[in-house]
Amino acid sequence: FFSALQRKLATGDATMWDFTHGLGTNAITRQADIGSIFTWIICLFGINNIKYTIVIVHIIKVLLSGIVCYYYLDCFKASNKVKIVVSYVFAFNGFTMLWGQHYFFGTACTVICFMLLAVEKCLVSKKGYLLLAFATFIAAFNSYYYAYMILIVTAVYALFRLIATHSFKEKGKCLKKIGLMFGAVFLGIGMASCLFLPA
Repeated sequence: FFSALQRKLATGDATMWDFTHGLGTNAITRQADIGSIFTWIICLFGINNIKYTIVIVHIIKVLLSGIVCYYYLDCFKASNKVKIVVSYVFAFNGFTMLWGQHYFFGTACTVICFMLLAVEKCLVSKKGYLLLAFATFIAAFNSYYYAYMILIVTAVYALFRLIATHSFKEKGKCLKKIGLMFGAVFLGIGMASCLFLPA
């Protein structure tokens, strides 16, 4: 797919149908590839360097997932040593390392951690809602297939975190935060719809 996409970019071929896979596939339905910033990084370095850039991009994904996990853990009262160890374990988890060979699966680990980080920021700051909208945009733009699973996990997580951080008397405040979070998620989905709706 990467070489086919690079050929399309080099020749200016704007056709949506690609015959490099069997009888062909609609290029827009490969949203998990087209919507990923990592695909475009691979395409920057040319067809001859694909085998090297795939490895480099996967290393970037591992580093990013560790960094995002560290900032997520920074939302809790934990020692620096604990945050580093847990981030390291998360960065090298089996899903990223073994399923990363499918190129976009490793991205899902970083995106889900980014979503949880955004939820934590929503609990303490109004700027967190913008971060949640941006994280939702990245999830939905990257892959609608993973986005709905990531959003279900995020919704359950957000609900439990709201219950844990608010007393029963603060149900009005809690409902307001739920409404704002839903608004942020819908904004993120709306921004990403330019790619996933045609797909």
